[in-house]
Amino acid sequence: MIPFNYNQEKRQIIFGHPAVDAIDNNLSAESSVNVWIIASHRHDALIQKLNEIESVNILEHFSRVLQHVPQDQVQKARHTVAKLQPDIIIAIGGGSAIGLAKAVALKHPIPVWALPTTYSGSEMTDIYGISSTDKKMVGRDSRVTPQKVFYDPGLSLSLPFDTAAKSAVNALAHLVEALYSPKINPFTKQHVLEGLRILVNGLWNLIDKKSLSADINEELLLGACYGGKALAEAEMGLHHKCAHVLGGRYGLDHASVHTVLLPYVLDYQWDSLGDEIKDYFRSIFKSEYPPKMLKDIITDLGQPTSLIDIGFSMDNAGEAAEEISGLEFNNPAQFTSKAILSLLEKAGTGDEL
Repeated sequence: MIPFNYNQEKRQIIFGHPAVDAIDNNLSAESSVNVWIIASHRHDALIQKLNEIESVNILEHFSRVLQHVPQDQVQKARHTVAKLQPDIIIAIGGGSAIGLAKAVALKHPIPVWALPTTYSGSEMTDIYGISSTDKKMVGRDSRVTPQKVFYDPGLSLSLPFDTAAKSAVNALAHLVEALYSPKINPFTKQHVLEGLRILVNGLWNLIDKKSLSADINEELLLGACYGGKALAEAEMGLHHKCAHVLGGRYGLDHASVHTVLLPYVLDYQWDSLGDEIKDYFRSIFKSEYPPKMLKDIITDLGQPTSLIDIGFSMDNAGEAAEEISGLEFNNPAQFTSKAILSLLEKAGTGDEL
């Protein structure tokens, strides 16, 4: 048995209950709670219902939610929170809304309650990211971990098919990288394997039904919960470093970057993985070569399979490869600027695996 440490964040998961009822049940009936809410305007109806809870006093609804959590947006949000002094921050949405709540909590340690509406997994982690004009700063801090996470399947059931597909592959990326993480432990490993089985099966069901049914949505949401847990507990490798650089520096859609890159990064890592890890992947994907099966799944979902398709200019590939290779992180396969450039070129044009 390899020695290991296992740290579990203090967090409560409330899964499968209507969000308004669940939040009401988690508030003290004895006093009013001042709440600051982050959510885009598409959640106005839900916010109105929250406002009708007797013990809830909504100080402000901050509706400007932007991808990659820009620094100037963070400054505005922090200034507002410093002025209003809420008791709780409620974030409703995907990684962008929850990420902004985390960025605020990093400066103002106020409890964050998360209501995820996608499969991003951000709600389960102590990871934050803040982007500036030319890069994305990513870090970990226990202060930003949401204390309560309310998984209401009704909030993600209305996701457009394409958004659901890409978001689910994003969640899958957390589990794939966690399984071959050099710092995985026996507890996290079992959760990762279960999450992979649930999520891959959910994606196959999504392909088969060609629509996001209630059953499939619950399956993907549970798999995403496992994915977020894996992201919090295992060290991510090359895939996530590539995604952060391409998304943060070049403004590409976060979930789309993950979707395009994942098969190519798993292909890059494959020869450096141990036999046990390879067998896990073969069993879960029901394929002798999982990277190809993964790309087939993405193709069958009708999602982009090349970086060019999602707006990346290959003129920037060399610059991106240099930046990625200059980062410090553990990874199964050795990496150099030249090797990463080759990876980006394959992903750039959607080469066959």
